[in-house]
This record gives sequence, C-alpha cells and structure tokens, in this order.
Amino acid sequence: MRQSAACEHFQRGRFIAMLQLLWIIPVLFCSESILIRLGQSPDVASLAAAYNRTTAPALFFYFQYQALAKFLQNQCITIPPLVINVMTSILHVAWCSLFVAKLQLGNAGAGYANAVTWTCQWILIALYCLRIAPKLSMSRRDVMLPGKGTFEKWGAYLKVAIPCVLQMSSEWWFWEICALIVGFLGTIPLAAHVAANQIIALCFMPALGIATAASALVGNMLGANRPREAKQYVKVCLVMNFFVWLSIAAVLSFGRQHIANVYVKPGEVSTLMQSLLLIFAFAGFPDTTQHVMSGALRGMGMATAGSVVYLLSYYGLMLPAGYALAFPFGLGVRGVWYAFGIGTSVAVGVFSVFLATLVSEKSLLVRTAPQEGSLEYDDYGPGFGVVASRILGEDNAADGSWFWALYAYGSFTQEWLRSPSSADTTDLDTFPHIAWVACRTAVDPREETERVTRLLGSKPLKS
Repeated sequence: MRQSAACEHFQRGRFIAMLQLLWIIPVLFCSESILIRLGQSPDVASLAAAYNRTTAPALFFYFQYQALAKFLQNQCITIPPLVINVMTSILHVAWCSLFVAKLQLGNAGAGYANAVTWTCQWILIALYCLRIAPKLSMSRRDVMLPGKGTFEKWGAYLKVAIPCVLQMSSEWWFWEICALIVGFLGTIPLAAHVAANQIIALCFMPALGIATAASALVGNMLGANRPREAKQYVKVCLVMNFFVWLSIAAVLSFGRQHIANVYVKPGEVSTLMQSLLLIFAFAGFPDTTQHVMSGALRGMGMATAGSVVYLLSYYGLMLPAGYALAFPFGLGVRGVWYAFGIGTSVAVGVFSVFLATLVSEKSLLVRTAPQEGSLEYDDYGPGFGVVASRILGEDNAADGSWFWALYAYGSFTQEWLRSPSSADTTDLDTFPHIAWVACRTAVDPREETERVTRLLGSKPLKS
C-alpha cells in the first residue's frame, strides 16, 4: 500500500515539474533582454543568454532524471543514482572539452555539455528503473509515461510540495540574485565570483548527499514509528558533515592558490578568487550544516518551517547585509561572501531549536496504533488500574521527571484531555481518538498543559 502511494506521488510530482517548463523555457530564451533591462552589461547578458538557450531544452531530461533519482533515494536505493552521477560527471569533463575547447563554442558549448550530460543521466536511470520496476510496485510503462495517480489529489500533494520547493529553491535563487548584484561591481569581481562559485558547487556535493540521506532516513524511521533511530540519524548526519567539511575547508584554505590557477590566469581575478575561497572555507561550516538540518526537517514533514527560515535568513538578513557590506561599506564582492556566513549561522541557530524540540517531541508522542510488543504496562491493581511503563523502547523516566500519560479527544468538547481513567478502562467507543504523551512533572502544570495542547493539535489526525 505504501509502495503504491509512493509511486503515485512520483508520477504526480514528475508531471507537475514538467509543466513548469511552459514558463521556464520562454524566460531562458528571453534572458538577454531581461538581463539588459535589469541593468546588466550587454556583453554579460549576451554570454548568459547563449548558455541559457542551449541548456533550456534539456531541462526536460534533467527534471525526469531528478524525479527518478529522488524516488529511488527516498526508498534508500542510493547506489545506482550515485554510480550514474559519478559516471556522467566524469564524462561531463569530456563533453566540456569537446564543445568549449575543441569546437570553440564558448558559453553555448557549456550549455550543450549540460544537455548531453542530463540526457545521459536520464537514459541510464530510466533503464535501471525499467529493469527493477516490478520490485517498485510499478509497471514499466509508468517509468516513462504518466500513470496512476498523475492527475489525482493535486491539492494535497502541492500542500506539501510547495513548502519543499520554497525551501530548496529559495537558496538557489538567492545565489542567482547575488550574481546579479556582483555584476554591478564590475567584470573582475563578477569573474572571481563565478569562478569561485564553480569550486563551491563542487565542494557542496557531499553536503547535498548527506542532506538527502538525512531526509530519507529520518522520514523512513518516523514513518516506521522508530523515533529513537530518527534522532540518531540526525546526529550522525551532522557529525559526518562536520568532518567532511573540515577536510574540504583545509583544502580550500591551504590550496586556494593552486585551485584558482586551474580556473583563471594569475592576476586580479585569481587574487580575488583566492580571498573568496578562504572566506567560504569558514562560511561553509554553517552553510553545509543548515543544509543538512533542512534535509532532516523535510524528512520530519516540517518543510514549511524550513522555507520560512530560509526566506527570513536569506532574503531578510543575508541579502540586505551583503548589499550593505558590498556597497556602503566598500567591501565589494567580499562583503557579499561575508554575508553568507552571517545568514547561514542564523539559520543554523534557528534550525537547531526546531530540531531539538521537534525530534524530542516526536519521539515522545505516539498517535498511531503501536506495533505488537512495543507497548508495555504495569498493573497497579483495582485502585489505579493499568499504566503504560514503556512505549517504543522509551521507559518512564527513572527519576520521575516525566511519565507516559494517556490523552483522549472528547468529540463533544472538541479538545484533548487527560484520560479520566486508566488505560484498561478507557472506552474506545466513547473516546476513539487517543494519544500517549510524555508528560513532564517538574514544571508548572498550566505550562505543561499548554505544551501538550500545542503538541497534539486542535483536532485528531485523520486516519
């Protein structure tokens, strides 16, 4: 049943993403005139448009590939997409050499290289999915064509999808806006900014992978009613990201001159690029950390919270700070990059509070039917009845700081209340909606009641 629902979500998401090409492709083909109207240099606008026009048609294959890759990754089938990415990335270097260097196509050649790479990625992953389609509870036809669920329940799907899109896209849109701002600083800052971004995009790949893993693992663990493992996976992903970026930061710091010389000739652009790489060696710690945290939040179904934090930290703080540091304070492109560290550090702080609260509360709230053997009781006799002592591996606190309490939803009063009797005497015909909540004892009762009310929500979850 769950596998069938996952296939329907895949079909729905792939088709909705494909519809976006109806406005994306015209915008990319008209990007030269749009950039000129925004005040960019005609030369810069022409070069950008040459790349956009050759890349735009291949976005169809890119969207198809991403949909299939995410579908596999969220079922913890990660090796095939990884192998395909590695193979096509290696070949991408060859395509760039062919179109840009040998055929002398410039920016248009870079677009052609992207088109060939994205098409190859889609062909390879489609062939793999065609082979294992029966194991995924989908027909081979559904791998290539719209299938069951494609045109159904769009409202419920978009309610979850739109916050996810805002959360992920707002970060990428921010970088594009920054490129526009840097363009007003001159050709040398823009060249250094673009060249450094190429390195950062490469260095950011491990964080993207860890964030995807965090989202899939946390979501799977919570879906399986295993919150303790979900909490552990969040910690593991954050620690792994820290040590991975520590290694990357060391390479950026001590090897920045050699890295810059690979991309640009020695001179002003190279010197400025080196300083940007050094800034991001430090700013990358909060940036990659917040990205992994946002992945964990998506796995917990909290994409809306993540998108709000991104919008406020990136557009409400980082963008104004970058503009102020670049222009009024005279720091130029370096000021824009300093702002990256400021904004992402704030995002890490906010995400930390969210995760500390949500992971804790989700691990101490059971609103679905526990699996057999996952709920244990103590019988205190006729006077007190049966009381839960252990749920999903979590015992009542040994120090008495919290205990498992049974809450029932009153259909008449339309509110959650502590069960008026013990677990064995609570009539499910009278109270069909129940929840086990870890209630704290060493706090003000009114404060605890408000916390539990927020946690449970105003109404029971729909089955």
